[in-house]
Amino acid sequence: MDKIFTNQDSLLKNVGVIVPIYWLFKRLVETKTVSKISRKDFVDFETSRIENRKKAETNQKSDYLLLRFDELNSTVNDAYAIEFKYALLADRAASWLKKIESNIKEILRKEVSD
Repeated sequence: MDKIFTNQDSLLKNVGVIVPIYWLFKRLVETKTVSKISRKDFVDFETSRIENRKKAETNQKSDYLLLRFDELNSTVNDAYAIEFKYALLADRAASWLKKIESNIKEILRKEVSD
């Protein structure tokens, strides 16, 4: 994670994303795909969330899952919220990695052990 994120990183400013991102990295390490993820992937994800919120504010077609991710970031960080955010991050990471392994989505979404 330290190769992608920095101390006081703006991508980690919301405490609600830390656990799902940690789970994602844990799974990426387990599947030996962590080296294929870059900071740009996370910056692009953050940018898409910001752009999606702007679309929603102006009643344009927007991505409900990203809106839900944002909504859960502003609530209590309960198990449901963490699991939803992890699942969405895993799905997005799967699209970043789709060239590597066709079943990466199922592998990344598999229940995180310990």
